[in-house]
Parts: sequence; C-alpha cells; structure tokens
Amino acid sequence: MIPTQQIARKSRTRASDAPRAVRHGQWLLFLIALVLVAAGSLYAALSTVVRVDTILLAGSELRLPGRLARLPGLDIAPAPAGALTDRINILVMGVDRRPHHNPEWDGPPRTDSIMIVSLDPQTKSGSVVAIPRDLYLEVPDPKGGTGIWDTRVNTAYHYGALYKYPGGGAALARATVEHNFKIPIDYHAVIDWTAFADIIDALNGIEIIVPETLRGVEAYGVRDGNSFPITIAAGRQRMDSITALAYSRFRDDADGDFGRVRRQQQVMQAALEKGLALGWLGRTPSLYARFRGAVESDIGLARLPGLTALVKLVGPERLVMSSVAGRNGENVTRRITPQGEDVLVPVWESMGRALAEAIPDERLESEHATVKLVNAAGWRDFATLTARALAGYGVPPAYLQPTDNERVDRRIKTTLTVYGDKDYSAQRIAMLLGVPGAQIQHKDELLREAGEADIVVMLGQDVRLPDSSRYDHFSTR
Repeated sequence: MIPTQQIARKSRTRASDAPRAVRHGQWLLFLIALVLVAAGSLYAALSTVVRVDTILLAGSELRLPGRLARLPGLDIAPAPAGALTDRINILVMGVDRRPHHNPEWDGPPRTDSIMIVSLDPQTKSGSVVAIPRDLYLEVPDPKGGTGIWDTRVNTAYHYGALYKYPGGGAALARATVEHNFKIPIDYHAVIDWTAFADIIDALNGIEIIVPETLRGVEAYGVRDGNSFPITIAAGRQRMDSITALAYSRFRDDADGDFGRVRRQQQVMQAALEKGLALGWLGRTPSLYARFRGAVESDIGLARLPGLTALVKLVGPERLVMSSVAGRNGENVTRRITPQGEDVLVPVWESMGRALAEAIPDERLESEHATVKLVNAAGWRDFATLTARALAGYGVPPAYLQPTDNERVDRRIKTTLTVYGDKDYSAQRIAMLLGVPGAQIQHKDELLREAGEADIVVMLGQDVRLPDSSRYDHFSTR
C-alpha cells in the first residue's frame, strides 16, 4: 500500500448431537469440544465451556465430580463484570514436539496448526479460522527489542521459547496474531503429537475419504519414536493415530499448506462423528483426566457451569470453518524468500475482509460512527489508502470519509478526536492503525460543528498500514 521508503519503520531481521433438543445440544457440545480437541484439547474445551457459562448463566453452575472440579480453569471464580456481550477468541496451536527426540538437538517446537476459535455469546455463533503455517508475517522481536522480525508464523512459538520471550512460545505466537490481524486473543491452548495420538486411539481410529493417493507421507510413531514413509491410498480409509497424524501434517503436494488445512478439517469432522457414535459425552470426566496432561493453556479461573449454556451459545449450523488464506488461496501470494524459503505473503485487503467476515465486530458496526480521515502525513493519497485498509479490517466503508486535499499542519503523531459516545469505535480504529490510546481526545458532542464526523482522525507519519509490497523482490514459484 505505502512504499516502504516513505514510512519510518522499525528494524527487522529475517528468520527462516434422548429427545431432539437433547440430541441437538449434545451434538453442539461435542462439536465445540472436538474443534478444540483437534487443534487444542478436551481440557481446553471444558475450560471454555466453563468460561462461557460463567458469562451467560452466572450463579447456575453444575458442579463437576472429584478432582476434575479442582483442575486449573475449572474451579469457581467470579464472573467478569460486563462480559455478557464479549466475544471469546482462543488461539489453538498444535506443535510438532517429537517424543523420543532430544529437545537440545531439535530445539523448541514449531506450530503445525494454528487456529482461532471465536465464540460470540451475543449472536450465539462461532467460527474456526485457520492460519496457514507458511504465512509470512511480522513477529515482535523475541529477544525483547522494539523491532520486528519478518518470518513464517509457525516459527513464532519456536523463537518465543528459544529466546525466553515473556510467557514463552505461546505468548509470542499470540502477540504475533494480535499484531498482524488486529484482534484480541483472550486465551491460548497448545497440544502436541502425543495428545493427538491419544485422542485418535481413544476413538479406536477414524474414517476419512481420501481424495487422491498421497505418497511419501512422513509417519511418526509417538510411542516408539520411529519415523518412516507411508502411502495413503485414495478412497475411504480407516486411520489409526499414526496415519491420522501423518495425513494431518502432509503438505508435500501441489496444494501445499492449503491442502494441509483441508485435511486437518477432515480429521476434525471424522473425529466428531466417531466420538458421537461412541457416546463420548457420557464419559467426559475420564476423558479430561486422560488428556489434560498434554495441554498448555492460560484459560483462567471460572465458575463450574451447566453444559446447557454452550447450547445456548452456539448451534452447529452457526459454527463456520474457514482460512485467512481464502478457500482457494486467493488471499495470499506464493513466494520464495532470498533464503530459499517457500512462504505465503498476505494480500492484506482481501485477507482482512475474510477475517472480518469470520470474526465480525458487531459492536463496531452497531455504533455507526462516521470517521473523517485527514491526511496530515504528507504522503500521496494516504487518507484514501487508510480508508481502504480500515474497510478491509471491517470498518463499514459507508462511514469512512477520507480527505487528502485539506490543508493542515504536518503532524508527527496521529490524533483521534471523538465527539459524543463513540469511544469504542475510536479505540478500535486506533488499534487498527497502531496508534496508542493516549492519542485519543474526547470532546463534548455540543462542540462538534454541523456536518462534522463523529471521529476525526488526523493521520500522522506514525500510522502503519499493512503492506506487503516490501516483499515484491521475493521470487515467484
């Protein structure tokens, strides 16, 4: 969008489912659980249910038995004030931690799968948004500096652990998602290969319809540490944990990371159907006790809920799966870095729109705040480009008023002036532009001139718009 040389950027370094209602409720509960199982864990799923019920039905908790009720994240705590309409975003990661390997040789793991599980108590809807592992993003300096690193998103967890970033690998991966996609992440959950295998084995395998034969697929036995190539034939296949893990991880075909995402979603659906057939909901405590040890999560204390809260939250027809890359990869460009890495460079406008559709900001849309954008940076068409970027992130374009011709004093720092009660929109726009909240000014509605917008943004040179043009020198495949 903005030529790199025009913006004073920070430093970078590179790095390479009973009555019908009951059946409906059980299906929904298990669906949410399996979404998290496939990329997080059953324990994380229960913690999420606890959190949701605390928000919707505070004081009507259903106590869980024995030690389960004392697990971190499942004990009683006050419901957060004013949380009734708050969307819950959980970053779920599957890491390639290999049992039987020396961690000193392998180093910290990387993320094979990255998904945002987003639940909206107000609209009773949910989404699971996949982030391809090869997406080339800005990662906050894992060494604690003020700069950013340009690297694949799957390495953020690795570098955060390697350089002891505050909170470790999960914290840096979370910071990376928040920095690039401009959405708040409330919790994270991490699963490794052993936990994945335990879940598939507990299901006694799953059935998958394989679209085409896959050859040279790396299989790994988490029990014995052996690694070996296998062929997965086209057609209906019954997969044990080794095959399911290999199928979920495979990406050495023409579809690359896009095919991997589709296969991971197939495994999630197959595990869901098998779990329902086995009546897993009736054995929840023992399942949590079995799988909780392999999960890393920061889901905090919450009340013990009744499971009906989650039914009231999301119906199965309202849980949508997608990818920030788009259905056919239309939101990314395949590139090769100067270091020879195959990466996916974001097409930010279409990617932002895809994310805004998957995780809409209803509060921003409901405020109907008009926003005047004044070019005070001195860069050509900067207000127009900023309006386009904001629209890409879900700000209703009908309420954006870019002004590039108004004579103003050139300012170093951006300011936002808010008239009346449009404070949420102002804070959200400041976040999208990378502007500190301290640069938001509030004025009484009576002081607004006739015809003036609800929010006036004087765009200074501290605004940073998403820009992939600096990767134009990367070669194409």
